[in-house]
Amino acid sequence: MGTNSKIEWTKHSWNPWIGCFKVSPGCKNCYMYRERKQYGQDPMEIVRTKPPTFSKPITWNNDDPGLVFTSSWTDFFLEEVPHWWRQEAWDIIRATPRNTYQILTKRIEQVPYMLPKDWGDGWDNVWLGVSAENQEMANRRIKKLLQIKAKVHFLSLEPLLSAIDLQRAGAIEDGVEIMVGADRRYGDHEDKVKVGLVDWVIVGGESGYEVLARPMHPAWATDIKNQCLAANIPFFFKQWGRWGVYAVTDSRDGKSRVLLPSGQFSVVEWDRSWLKGEGAFVMYPYGKKKAGNKLDGGWWAEMPRAWEEKQRKNKGRDS
Repeated sequence: MGTNSKIEWTKHSWNPWIGCFKVSPGCKNCYMYRERKQYGQDPMEIVRTKPPTFSKPITWNNDDPGLVFTSSWTDFFLEEVPHWWRQEAWDIIRATPRNTYQILTKRIEQVPYMLPKDWGDGWDNVWLGVSAENQEMANRRIKKLLQIKAKVHFLSLEPLLSAIDLQRAGAIEDGVEIMVGADRRYGDHEDKVKVGLVDWVIVGGESGYEVLARPMHPAWATDIKNQCLAANIPFFFKQWGRWGVYAVTDSRDGKSRVLLPSGQFSVVEWDRSWLKGEGAFVMYPYGKKKAGNKLDGGWWAEMPRAWEEKQRKNKGRDS
């Protein structure tokens, strides 16, 4: 909970407290719930971590600075967390500028009330992101994310459970462009929110609770990748999850389905698989490691430009 991380897009994971409450479909098979139950603990009990874990970023800042995924076993912006816990966590973040903190939340509506007083336009060493597993959650969370100033805004679309159109966040009457910086006007309605580019998009399939993990349609991931490429936004494909592509078959009706193995020889259709495209994808439960993270013949591990710039500056100081 406070060590070098196995998560592909970070270096360290830090949990100043653990425990959380499920708030959306993506939470269904949460790995934190599974692991705490295995240890006989209540996953909904919010517990502050012990001092060596709580203060671990100070050691990293001095000896091994890098990306720090913050609150992998909780949500940094939980209302149930005592204010002074969060304040002490902010104090550590402020005091460790060599680290870069990736704070990902499903509770973006709480963030404006929980930022430190000196947040200003955002701290240089903090990235702010939201999780969105389907179009509904993307519409609900991304617009609110972009209303908050931050040095880096990022999206984690994992576990990806449906196609997501990133061109807009929200309905016509209140939506905003998120792939380009613009003020939008729809008839007599003027959108008063000035938005900028999303700085980074992560996509991944579900791997937690292996027997229950839901498959990700390959076309969903490809479409998001193409949206990012068109908008010049760094794209990171983290994993297929439990289900990987086994084969692609012909489809006479012009629609693309995800087909799941049932037993040894037959296949069944996945109920969320309908999407325009060519052929049918036969998915097989390889497991996360074997399914891998190759998408459309390549590996996608792009990082935000702010991180690349920080790396260049650090190399310049060391040379």
